[in-house]
Amino acid sequence: VVVVVLVVLVVLVVVVVVVVVVVVVVVVRSLRMHVKYEQHSGRMTSMHLLSTREAKAAAQELSARRAESIATLEAQHEADSMNSYLTARSKAEERSELEVQKQHEQTLEKELAAK
Repeated sequence: VVVVVLVVLVVLVVVVVVVVVVVVVVVVRSLRMHVKYEQHSGRMTSMHLLSTREAKAAAQELSARRAESIATLEAQHEADSMNSYLTARSKAEERSELEVQKQHEQTLEKELAAK
């Protein structure tokens, strides 16, 4: 009877020790996971903030480039318009000079024909 009681007590002690060890292991793992999650979350937050800053800087740079491109295109368009205006004007002046020359030649021909 004493041996049975001792065996039961030993078994109970072993079971209690095993349960305590299992609980400690589970708690330690849980705490490690929590700490890793917090560290990861902190890194992610700082990475998110960094990427947000980088995104804002990139957006500002893109906006500046776009504005510069638009200004360049507008200046080019204005220059092209001015060039085409000047070209058209010079062609019109050439035409009018040619017409004046033709009229002068016709007048000279008429005068020669009249003589």
